[in-house]
Amino acid sequence: MSPTYVDEPNVPVPRDIGMDASSASSARPLRLKGKAEGPKFELHAELATRLYDHQRDGIRWMWGLHLAGRGGILADDMGLGKTLQACAFVTGLLRSGAAKRVLVLAPTTLLPHWLKEFETCGLKEGKTVFKYYSGTQSSRERNLRACVSGRGVLLASYGMVTTRASELGAPSDDDEAMKAMGREGRGGVPRDFAGTFRWDWVVMDEGHTLKNPATQLAQKVRQIPANLRMIVTGTPVQNVLSELWSLYDLTCPGLLGGENDFRRQFANKITAGQAASATQKQRAESKELTMTLRQLTRPYFLRREKSEILAKDDAKEEVTEDLSKASSSSMTSWKNVKNVPSALGQKNDFIAWIPLDPAQRALYTKFLASRPIQDAINKTGSAIACMNTLKKICDHPSLCVGAQAEDDSDAVTTEGPVDHAVEEDVELRKSCSGEAAAAVAAAVRECNFDSDALSRGSPSLSAKSKFLMSMLERFRIEGHRTLVFSQSQATLDIIEANIREANIDFVRIDGKVNVDERDRRVTKFRSQDDIPVMLLTARVGGLGLTLTEATRVIIFDPAWNPTTDNQSVDRAYRIGQTKDVVVYRMVTCGTIEEKVYRRQVFKGSLSKACTDGVSGRQYFDADDASQMFEITEHAASSSETMKQLNMLHAIDRKWTNELRREIPYVESLPCVCGVSDHDLLFSKEDEAVAPSQAAPKQSTGGVTTTPKGKAPGGAAWKDVNSAWGGDGGLLGGAFLRALTPSKGPSSAVKVKNIDVDEKSPEHVSGEAKLRAKIDLIASDVEKQRVILSMPDVVDKIPDKGESVRKAIETKLAEKRVLEAEYDAKYTKAEPVVVKDEFFTPEGSPEVQATLESVRSLSLDPRAL
Repeated sequence: MSPTYVDEPNVPVPRDIGMDASSASSARPLRLKGKAEGPKFELHAELATRLYDHQRDGIRWMWGLHLAGRGGILADDMGLGKTLQACAFVTGLLRSGAAKRVLVLAPTTLLPHWLKEFETCGLKEGKTVFKYYSGTQSSRERNLRACVSGRGVLLASYGMVTTRASELGAPSDDDEAMKAMGREGRGGVPRDFAGTFRWDWVVMDEGHTLKNPATQLAQKVRQIPANLRMIVTGTPVQNVLSELWSLYDLTCPGLLGGENDFRRQFANKITAGQAASATQKQRAESKELTMTLRQLTRPYFLRREKSEILAKDDAKEEVTEDLSKASSSSMTSWKNVKNVPSALGQKNDFIAWIPLDPAQRALYTKFLASRPIQDAINKTGSAIACMNTLKKICDHPSLCVGAQAEDDSDAVTTEGPVDHAVEEDVELRKSCSGEAAAAVAAAVRECNFDSDALSRGSPSLSAKSKFLMSMLERFRIEGHRTLVFSQSQATLDIIEANIREANIDFVRIDGKVNVDERDRRVTKFRSQDDIPVMLLTARVGGLGLTLTEATRVIIFDPAWNPTTDNQSVDRAYRIGQTKDVVVYRMVTCGTIEEKVYRRQVFKGSLSKACTDGVSGRQYFDADDASQMFEITEHAASSSETMKQLNMLHAIDRKWTNELRREIPYVESLPCVCGVSDHDLLFSKEDEAVAPSQAAPKQSTGGVTTTPKGKAPGGAAWKDVNSAWGGDGGLLGGAFLRALTPSKGPSSAVKVKNIDVDEKSPEHVSGEAKLRAKIDLIASDVEKQRVILSMPDVVDKIPDKGESVRKAIETKLAEKRVLEAEYDAKYTKAEPVVVKDEFFTPEGSPEVQATLESVRSLSLDPRAL
């Protein structure tokens, strides 16, 4: 039975909500118009002034959702202050009388941060914001009664939802619960609602947790009576596009139709077009469907990137000028209030490719020959158990013996019911036990490891540990503070033992540390500069924390889910970070980790396409991870993935003076075969898509053009544009238009990266196309020459730059042929004999092959 509360419809609106009573600010509150006869949104001037411009624009967008009676997804890039935006919006709702009660759901570890942000916004614990995630049962019930009987915010963990949903208003009767799942979150009180109270808004932090609608947690959340729901997440798509459908079905029921229809119409085709092996037709269709999907969801989805908000000063001025023009019609007395975050430092995100230590490789090979692996291949055994065991071998052989092999969980200690994360850890622990654990333990014994080194977790047994300890010692000497993330507590135990032996000070947080102690340890690291290292598990430390005191991040073991690692990196690279940040993600060559990484990249392409509108180069296929249980001698010593990525991106690396010293040191370590640039993935456009399918070109800051005064949200958005301060129109303005490509024709189309003016009365001529090809080849050659001009870089290339030289030879041969064709077709003078420009020995097979292929096209003989 759910408790009975009296819902008082006429609770007076306390005008001091969201205001520090001790402050005497004479500034006018920030106000937004509402519907006729309805409340207007109001935010206290002191709070509104604290907010950054993009955060005030986010609040305006949320108020528009409120007026439209629809929920939405706040999906700003990690580190842009989503929590404060949501807290300020909720505070304004309470202050304005537009809402009486709001439920905030979040992982247990993040709820103290939410409480702090609400207090920053002027709410008082025990008066207008209440805890429902710690303390005794009686205190939680008392807080719940106070919240629903008056006006305020209730903070609850997802664990409480799974065990006490009925206390939060969900029907206890199964039939009623099923009805509630289909009717709630649609913008108003259902006619058949018989409950005693309901929530005006339910805000779900880290909302990607609800990506699977079949889980108990997702179903319980849907049963909680709520007018509107909002998801807060920096990673709305983590694995597959059906996750996006689940989030929209929760916040905007019915927007994308049924799940099966969504898979058929969007998900399957978009995914197929993101594969490296996709045909040009599939890629074009994928791009078109991605634009259609973004068009459908744009009023209910807000995402800004750090590169847009935290741009360098000169870029900010240009963006500000564009946005000011776009929103000039809706300015109030707040129009001159500017608050832009300081520009972020540069981030370089590297993959450190680590060959397995010889003993590790022997153990890896032995386990691949074991019975559990064969059963997994034949689909009669647990593939997950085998894959997790292989990952342990890659991390450290000590993880494969004793208690470490049986219990590798990151259990979360909470007061009260167990959080949902614990259940997932228990399942993982079970999958890693049994036959796989016994088989790898036997393989360890056969490899004759030194028993003392094995028991101590000595770095000498693990290539990753050698790399980590070398880097931590260097960072300590140079004054860099470092975050070290791992997926498991057992791995952190080994790292901790190694750090203690090296006499390096550190703090550590993981799932076994209670919430209050985590907060104390985080404060200790942030306030004491003499602590150079912080150890964290990705599940606990990778969410919601701000650790900008660190300038180096090391991911010890890659996660299956790419967003898990990205969340970890953004603990250091977020608002407030003014120094350069360098990230090292350790991946062992040729192993399951390299295949996991390739899978990560494919998932990342889906996320980029559907949330950021980026249609970059396709690198790998969806099934690249299918051959998990293989390793070759060549692949184990030198990564093919590294070579492939370096050929594409090494030339575009963003060098700093600090990096010019650091990277040569990294690549000189015997436990490293090289690095590649993770942060440059998707930075090159997909050249296989025809120019006519390219996304419309955007102006500075991502602003596209739509007809003046036209708001994309329809009549419901009509009153949102007025009485707003800050730098941007959002609905009917620049920021929301930036979320989707323009419907109209673009001002330019791209032909091989060369802009051709469409305003010309004639179509692009064959002469212009040919000239563009020649110029593009010349540009590529110049970039590759830069690589060869850097001896330190060339020395680190496995073939000492020979592949780059051959690529230059081939491109120059193609360029000479095209120039000869151009002269033959478009100039009257006799063709000029072009001499070899660079490293083109006579009889070079690459050049001869190119010339032969050109001759076969029967071009003008003078061109040869």
